[in-house]
Amino acid sequence: MVTMVEFEGSLGTIRGSLHHPAGKGPHPGVVIMHGFTGQRLEAGFLFREASRALESAGIASLRFDFGGSGESDGDFVEMTASTERADALAALDFMRSCAGIDASRVGLLGLSFGGFMAACTAGARPDQAKAVALWSAAGFTMQCRRWNQTPEQKQSLKDRGWLDFAGLRLSQAWLDDIVQHDPFDEIAKYGGPVLLVHGTRDGSVPLQEGMHWVRVLKKRPGARTEHLFIEGADHVFMNCDHRQILVPRTVAWFKEHL
Repeated sequence: MVTMVEFEGSLGTIRGSLHHPAGKGPHPGVVIMHGFTGQRLEAGFLFREASRALESAGIASLRFDFGGSGESDGDFVEMTASTERADALAALDFMRSCAGIDASRVGLLGLSFGGFMAACTAGARPDQAKAVALWSAAGFTMQCRRWNQTPEQKQSLKDRGWLDFAGLRLSQAWLDDIVQHDPFDEIAKYGGPVLLVHGTRDGSVPLQEGMHWVRVLKKRPGARTEHLFIEGADHVFMNCDHRQILVPRTVAWFKEHL
């Protein structure tokens, strides 16, 4: 069963979809975070597929639109890494407060920049995130975008305070703020189990970055880390065969650790 839900975030009302398994519960749950310029369905309805698979396995999930994205309040130009961190924490709080959810068994799942945010959330609330899964997680890729501006984008920032990013306005405030956040440092504070999944043909977040995540995760003393590099998979797993690996493996991870 899926219910449309609302809760307060950094830029106003956050809108999301709460998937509830059959039965009274309480059920474990997963908070699902979309990527940069994404929304709660994600490319090719990937997140809906994941939520339905989790629901069939007896696990609830909350997939939501960050402020300034999807159907949530705010404009994209207002969004920063700091606003998204606040929204992620609000989503975790909301999920843990929902009727029928076991607040002691809530996990985090993030794709791309959502993986960046899931890592930051786990670091900020290590006692509240029972398990984490990172898909195509971004780190250096997001932090370095400020150095890859075209001359036209630089001029737009100077004249208007924002640049055109795929038809969206990306603010100077975002560029200044992103470098204040380090997901690698944040996930190092988290002692719970982490699954990292990355495609070998990811054109947005290179595989080398996924390998760096693994090195950082494995340095955590006593913490369980598993990684899966899916041969030939792209950034958002736009291939049915790849998803038949990704989704069941992730569901099994949460069934084991929540």
